[in-house]
Parts: sequence; C-alpha cells; structure tokens
Amino acid sequence: MTASRQISVILTVTAAVALFLLVIAMTRVLERGEVALTEARIGFVLSDLDQTIERNLSLGLPLSELQPIERILERAVASNEEVLALEVLNPAGVAIYSTDRGAVGEPIPLEWQNAIDNREGGRPWRVFYMSTLVVGTEIRNDFNQTAGWLVLILDPRVLPTPGVRLPETLVQSLPYVMAGLLATLVLSVLIGIFVARRFERIAADFANGGDRGAKTEPATLGLGPARTTTASALARIDTAVETLRRIDSEF
Repeated sequence: MTASRQISVILTVTAAVALFLLVIAMTRVLERGEVALTEARIGFVLSDLDQTIERNLSLGLPLSELQPIERILERAVASNEEVLALEVLNPAGVAIYSTDRGAVGEPIPLEWQNAIDNREGGRPWRVFYMSTLVVGTEIRNDFNQTAGWLVLILDPRVLPTPGVRLPETLVQSLPYVMAGLLATLVLSVLIGIFVARRFERIAADFANGGDRGAKTEPATLGLGPARTTTASALARIDTAVETLRRIDSEF
C-alpha cells in the first residue's frame, strides 16, 4: 500500500470513529434532555397536586375526610398518560385515597417505606417496584407537620434507558454521516497525495545531497551541511583507525 493510500485510510477511519462518537454524544444529550423534561413534568404534577391537597387541609379537615381528593386524583391520571395510578397515604403508610380501589386501606410495600425513610431532606423519594416507577412527596399541614404522602405510580419507560435512542438516532443521522464520510474520503485522498508528493521531494533532495533543499523543500535545508560534516567525521575516523593499525604493526 502506498503512503498516500495509508494516509487516506487512516484519516477516513479516524473520521468514521469521530462521527460515530459524535452521534453517541448527541444521543446522550438528547436522552438527558428527555429525562430532564420528564423529571420536570413529574415534579410539576407532584407540586400541583400537593399544593391542592395542602390548600384543602388548610380548611381544618383531616386528610382522611377530604373527599374532593378522589376526583382530583382521577382527573390527574386521566390527563397524564404516563401516570398509572395516584395514591394518598396517611403518615403510617396506609393508602386512604387511590385511583386503584383495591389499594385503599392497604399498607405500602416495604420498598416504599425504605425509600421514604432514606429520602434526602424535603426532596421527593422514588423507587422502582414491580415494573413501575414510584415517586412520592410529603404532604404537610399548617403546623408544618407530616400529614401524609402523595404517591405517583408511573410507567418506568417514561425515563429512557441510556442508549435506547442510539439505533433510531443512527438511522436518522445515516445520510449526514455518509455525506461526512464521503467528504472526509475526498479530503483525505487529496491530503494523502499532497503528503506523499512531499515525501517524494524530500527523498529526492536527500538523494541529491540536499543541495536543492532551500529551493524546493525546507525540510532538507540542512542535509547538505550534515552530509559534509558526516563525511568529514568519517574521514577522520578512518585516518585514526589507519594510524592505530600502523602503530600496532610496528610493535
């Protein structure tokens, strides 16, 4: 393989790898954007429902007697397709309202309780449980006490798995990647030819002793003096060796 082809292959492969890594990076940015958008939407639903429930608590009724909550939860599930169910728990972790009627009066699973116990400050807690994503937040009364918990049960696919968008992104970006590779191939061939011809000029100047280096190729500018110095040094070495041989023969 000629030098120009080697250079072209190296540049093309490097560009292909760079383009593939760029697509991966763009995919991760897209996925992070989707996650951030979903997190914001979940946070908005939690905050809106929490404020609605806390406003009802300010009327002086206990959480277990706020009948409008059932309709509020049902409307929220109907208007958010990623929400599978909504529950309101009392401080002991027993569901007192739920869009899943069978959950009312049932204690929460141990995994939910562990997530509540290990939550960070006032931030919502979350746990993956039984092929669902469970996110909850604290409901506080006018005395800043924990009156209960608001829980969203979500389809876990609302948060994309890292890399799940990569095949789709690769297919969509394929025309642009191919165009980029074609442009890179043409450019690498031109660069390969240019570099190969320069190497050929350097080799020719080197073969001619570098006498034309100043005019044709700056890289060989010092070859002439270097050759002269090397030849002079070799001559001196030969003279010294011959002198040593004569001295040795006399003894």
